[in-house]
Amino acid sequence: MRCVRAVRGVLLGATAGVMAVGVAACHRGAAKEGGRPQVLLSDSGTTKSGQGASSGTSARVSREVPQADRAVIERARRIHQGLEPAVLSADKDLGPYIQFVGERVVAVARQLDWQRFGPPGHFEQGKSDWMFSPDMRFLLVDCKTVNAFTTGGPYVYVYNGLFQQCQSEDELAAILAHEYAHVYARHAQNKNITLAPTSPPYALAYQYVQQRYTVEEETQADVLGWELYHRAGWDQKKYQAFFQKYDANRARSLPPATTDVRQAPVADEGSFGRLKDRARKLASDMPSAAMSEAQVMFSAFPSCLMPEDTPDQRDAQRILREQMRMPADAGPPSPALPVAPAPAPRREPGRGQPGRGQPDQGPRDQVRPQPAEPSRPDGRSAPSTGPAQQPGGFTPFGPG
Repeated sequence: MRCVRAVRGVLLGATAGVMAVGVAACHRGAAKEGGRPQVLLSDSGTTKSGQGASSGTSARVSREVPQADRAVIERARRIHQGLEPAVLSADKDLGPYIQFVGERVVAVARQLDWQRFGPPGHFEQGKSDWMFSPDMRFLLVDCKTVNAFTTGGPYVYVYNGLFQQCQSEDELAAILAHEYAHVYARHAQNKNITLAPTSPPYALAYQYVQQRYTVEEETQADVLGWELYHRAGWDQKKYQAFFQKYDANRARSLPPATTDVRQAPVADEGSFGRLKDRARKLASDMPSAAMSEAQVMFSAFPSCLMPEDTPDQRDAQRILREQMRMPADAGPPSPALPVAPAPAPRREPGRGQPGRGQPDQGPRDQVRPQPAEPSRPDGRSAPSTGPAQQPGGFTPFGPG
């Protein structure tokens, strides 16, 4: 839509020099001033330098990507091959819009990285430039499940089922910031996901079902996502309200905002509504066998919004589990997933805190289970990631 592109142009002109400019401008500025090298991800999951760089620079930049990150990038690319048929972001209006909202988040994340701000997991494994590269993709996908997900590499997916429920760009930005926070905190690097040369995408998807993000990781992504969101200029009041629509116990205690950088949205209210209509129409025109397989995988991914998985997610997980028992060349998951409406969020019986739905257990000979968490001297399980909780109910992030 011309109106979206016009709004984008006005926004770029009005916010020059402000924190939430597009990430591409940050890369150009860094290169001009002799800052960090521009990092582009190659098809192999390693990296290459930007145009005009010498071969020596390319090799140096490639070495700066930690080995654990390269493994996560490679498996994210492998699974994306199976997920790509359901992507709606190839549309000339929707694609640039979703990407630009995501880039506003990434621009803030780069500045936080320079300031050494974030959880220890972000800084312990080495350079993070790939997270801020132009290859970081924010994609809208044709899936009726109300969810969003990231495989931890350069892909963040927001489902059309969730996009249609967003009342404003602020709510869309909230979930994109939360998912990107998983990438920034390197939560996927904590998962023991194997990558055999012949592993089909659905086999990798099933491992994400078994090794879902923990409660501690989701809480950390809530807090870090909040920092990215409000520093990028969206309405601070709408972040917490968005997550509590799906889980009343989510984001209950967030740190106070440290900056007041409210900015105009990329798309105004009218443009946002038209983009939602556009996505709804495109979703009804994309049936194919490959897309049905991709939709099953997307639906199977654990919920990042609700305290437990929905019926359609459990149905998709069952389909993948059955497929895992078949030969590798047995074809895509079948039958296509019948999508059920998402139920209202609920707590696990007998618990004061929301529980995460238990992962669907599959054939142990094909998917390695996640190792048990270490125990503390008092016999209780220690959290897998994240700094200790501080008084006030939230986990503050300071210089790493």
